[in-house]
Parts: sequence; C-alpha cells; structure tokens
Amino acid sequence: MSLIESKLTAASAAQTKSKKNKRGLRIEQGFYLNLDNVCIWTQHPEHIQFQMTDQNIINIYLKDSDSSKYTSESNVNISEFKRIERELTEYMEL
Repeated sequence: MSLIESKLTAASAAQTKSKKNKRGLRIEQGFYLNLDNVCIWTQHPEHIQFQMTDQNIINIYLKDSDSSKYTSESNVNISEFKRIERELTEYMEL
C-alpha cells in the first residue's frame, strides 16, 4: 500500500468514526422514526412533535392525556413516552 493510499484509508476511517450511525427510533410496533431526518423537535408535558426534513410533522401523544383524546396520531403509554424522550435527548446529545 502506498503512502497516499494509507493516508486516504486513515482519513476514511476517521470520517466513519466521527459520523453518527443512522438511528431509528421505535415509536410503536412497526413504526420507526429516522432521527437523521428530524429538523426540529419540541417536547411538551403530554406530547412530542417532530418536524422532518420533508416538512412532515409527526406528533406522539401520551396515552389517556387530554391531548390524545382528540387525535388519531400515535398514542403511547408513560413508559414508552419516557423512553422516547430519553433516546431523543441522547441522540441529540443534550
């Protein structure tokens, strides 16, 4: 291997290590959210809202909350809601 090839290989390996791996966040059974495609997210006591790169908005509501009674979007129990919050903050490094 030439010196140039070894430098390119080392640079490529360094880039690979510095990039975050793509991450799918499980919302419900069979529904995953690609966190790499989240532009903006807001957390509220009873729901989390994601704005995606394609301009779609996804809401996740705490099951049995006042807000969840008026929507057909994703409703999750308290333990899943807390898990989603935790995984989101870990991924966003907050």
